Amino acid sequence: MARFLNENRREAEELGVYLLLEPLNRYEDHMINRVEQAVSLIQRTGSSHIKVMADFFHMNIEEADITASIEQHYSNIGYFHLADSARKEPGTGHLDFRQPFAKLKELRYEGFLSLECGLSGERSKSLSDSVRYLKNNA
Repeated sequence: MARFLNENRREAEELGVYLLLEPLNRYEDHMINRVEQAVSLIQRTGSSHIKVMADFFHMNIEEADITASIEQHYSNIGYFHLADSARKEPGTGHLDFRQPFAKLKELRYEGFLSLECGLSGERSKSLSDSVRYLKNNA
């Protein structure tokens, strides 16, 4: 992984884009499971064009405290995936989005958040319910 990142960081830097490294939970991957592990690997490259893609679903399994992880590694996080505890849309599981979202506001995060999840029901209703949930808990 370190070799791949080092080989590709130069091109990302030249193009002015970012490579995103997503930690996956232990049930899907055995190499990089927590944000701190991804940050450690990224720091070894010395590149500011490699960032962590922090996924709330995986963080819910692997991080002791999602909010603390965001705060500690914020400068190395470039993007967020949102999914609730059962990998469905936010608002359908037990994951509490309030504290992590409050931290993102406090840190003045201006990047993107995207849903990477299945849907618990009919598409338009599930998505509108989830957007409403996120607005009420953000």
